[in-house]
Formats: sequence, C-alpha cells, structure tokens
Amino acid sequence: MLHILTDDAIVRRPDWLDQLTSAAERGGSELRLHLRAPRASGAEVYAWGSELQDRIAGSGTALSVNDRVDVAAALGLDIHLGQRSLTVQEARSLIGAGVVGVSCHDEIEVDAAVAAGADYVFVGPALPTHSHPGAPALGEAGVRALVDRAGRTPVIAVGGIEPPDVATMRAAGVSGIAVIRGFWDADDSLGALAWYISALGSAQ
Repeated sequence: MLHILTDDAIVRRPDWLDQLTSAAERGGSELRLHLRAPRASGAEVYAWGSELQDRIAGSGTALSVNDRVDVAAALGLDIHLGQRSLTVQEARSLIGAGVVGVSCHDEIEVDAAVAAGADYVFVGPALPTHSHPGAPALGEAGVRALVDRAGRTPVIAVGGIEPPDVATMRAAGVSGIAVIRGFWDADDSLGALAWYISALGSAQ
C-alpha cells in the first residue's frame, strides 16, 4: 500500500484537498492518506478531516489522522501515532475499532509498538530525506532488520523513497511505502502516484 502524508506547509496550499481527492479517485484501495499537520489547531484538523472524509467516501482509500487522537475519535477515523503521542492502548480506548499505526525508528520502538498491538508500523528514515535532514538513514539493511523484528506486523518504509527505490524497499520486506515530497513536490503528482503504485505492484 502507498501512504501519502501531508505536513504543515502542504495544508496551507490552496489546492491540497483537491489533490488528495484526485489521488483517492486514482489510488482507491491501494492508498492510505494521512492528515498530518502538527502546528495546526484541533479545529482546523477536524474541519479538514471532515471535508476529506466526505470527498473520498466510496473511493476505497483509507484515511488516518496523525497524532490527533481527539480528532480521529470525533470523526471515526483511523489514527497514526508518533513516539510522543498517546500509547496504542490509550488510542484504542478512544477510537474503538479503528486502525492504529505507529512511527518507529529503531528496534526498541518497533518491539514496543508490536507488543502493544499496533496494526502496522512506519520505519524510517529509510533513505536520506529533506524532511529529517540530520537523521541517519536506515538503508536497505536497516529496514530489513526492523521488518524481521516486527514479525507479522506490516512494516511501511518512510523517508526519501523515490519510485526507483521501491523495489529495494520491497526486497527488504516492507508491506508498503509512505511519501511526502515524492508526491507533493512532483511536477505531475498523479503521475507520481501511478508510478509508485505500479512500482509497488511490480515488486510484489
């Protein structure tokens, strides 16, 4: 599965909701969108989540809110947790049956997320990325080690992954990839979307 994330700059673009709506129409069930805006208010995230929820209804595309468990619970959406968010158990007590994902960076964090019952984990940065310029990249070997650590819990690689890198990540055992710049900064975002999904499919 391909995961597309937003950030604080992206949610200030005038057309970002239109782009995600188009992505959902193209990507369908092979896509999960993440509403991530750490500096936005709860009211803003709620309004965006509600509108996006309506826009993509029936597309098959999944939608997660990152970190804001209150918003996810209010809208009945899935939640993606960071290391400074609520625990998996706390999030589940609020959102009910929704999907809970967790961002992880090392074996200790992966072990904790798996033990807590996370539905999937992000691992990264997989490759050098502008989003975290000072963070050392895991590389293929590092990603593979965390995939092995996660056992049956699906692992999503995130960080600096361009379409040509997808085969390498799949060879490391990941179930999917997550992108920010690879979609949002592409000259043709829908073309990039199709390229990523095709690369994920051909690498299976």
